[in-house]
Amino acid sequence: MLMGLSQDFIPKLKNHLLGQLLGHDFEGNDELEFSAEDRDSIHILNNHIYSAKVLCVNYTTYDICHDQDSMNPHTHYDVMALSPKKAAGAHPFWYAYVLGVFHTDVLHVGPQACNHSVQCMEFLWVCWFCIEQDYQSGSHVAWLPNIGFVPDDGTFGFLDPSLVLHGCHLVPALTDG
Repeated sequence: MLMGLSQDFIPKLKNHLLGQLLGHDFEGNDELEFSAEDRDSIHILNNHIYSAKVLCVNYTTYDICHDQDSMNPHTHYDVMALSPKKAAGAHPFWYAYVLGVFHTDVLHVGPQACNHSVQCMEFLWVCWFCIEQDYQSGSHVAWLPNIGFVPDDGTFGFLDPSLVLHGCHLVPALTDG
């Protein structure tokens, strides 16, 4: 059994996949909520979700060269993505711990379907982190931001692998509890 698997795994997955198929912008752990009828328009072929052994992320290095992160889901790894929030003063990145790398074959048959053929869709199952708002960080105090687990129902979610900017190494602040 996969860690953190809940009864709403499939409905949340279908919300995520439907959002991608309809071209909605990434909303992070505030996933779009679709009706049960909309979710029923997503068919996961043969009810199979396939696990991948490696996530590869292409990125540009600081000296403007191409490089690639290759991450194994069986080892501890964290990733960062651009924050979907455009509010002034919002932290520019979101961080997540990757629980699994998956792909599945999907058929979208609803009235909103743009493509009526089988599509292979990749997704990450993640545990989101949030920035601690009360912690002073930034260049003016010479401290990196502190992050922690999201304290509500938005802890677990899905992320399109194409939105991952880079793997990152997060160091636990054990002295802060």
